[in-house]
Amino acid sequence: MIDKEVVVIGAGLAGSEAAWQIANAGIAVKLIEMRPISSKPAHHTSEFGELVCSNSFGALSQDRAAGLLQEELRTFNSLIIKTDDQHFLNIDLGTSVSVDGVCLTVRDIEDNNLEFQISNESKDRSIIKGYKNNVNVNLELPTKVNEFLSGHIVQGHVDEISEVLNITEDNKDLWTFEFNSNNSKYLVDKGSVTINGVSLTVVNPNKNSFKVAVIDETYKRTNFQFLEADSQVNIEYDIISKYVERLIIDN
Repeated sequence: MIDKEVVVIGAGLAGSEAAWQIANAGIAVKLIEMRPISSKPAHHTSEFGELVCSNSFGALSQDRAAGLLQEELRTFNSLIIKTDDQHFLNIDLGTSVSVDGVCLTVRDIEDNNLEFQISNESKDRSIIKGYKNNVNVNLELPTKVNEFLSGHIVQGHVDEISEVLNITEDNKDLWTFEFNSNNSKYLVDKGSVTINGVSLTVVNPNKNSFKVAVIDETYKRTNFQFLEADSQVNIEYDIISKYVERLIIDN
């Protein structure tokens, strides 16, 4: 990890993208604008990241600067996930995929890479905003209505970000994970909760926390094996409890 600040001179499109990529890698960055005091006719705003170069889109080939810029613009604010699983590489563009419990739409598939466009809402409400390169994520395809439902109904709409409070290895093939919660009203003992897209059973919920038991099969198939104390996770509460709450409030 670089512990020094990186300074990017020029807050145009290229400079802004460079600063964003550096910050997204967890490195402190300072972006300095070089715009003159008196704006030129090409400038239409006072904001960073303004595109003012008239020949920026003069080529499509990525072996030329203009073509490379277009490709960078297309993938800007995108999440690109590498996988070897053919179940995901053979799906149609536009298919919904759960990424750590966040419902995202596949925009492109190239080689072994899935590309998703990320909205600000999805980033702000989930752990996606903290992703670093080579992070391990849980992927799952949507269940069809004529298929067996194993677990509970999960929409892919994250309710909150939670933190791991404690992990206990009960034996060689069973772990207990404890998480904090700001919405314990949606939790009941032996009820369901979704953590990073994984449907799990709630154990001993209280006002501020709850536990789940994770078996060996789940542990090995998911990124639970990489979690540690203070790790952040996505939480989605059971949709049925939220519908019941709304009905009670409305009546």
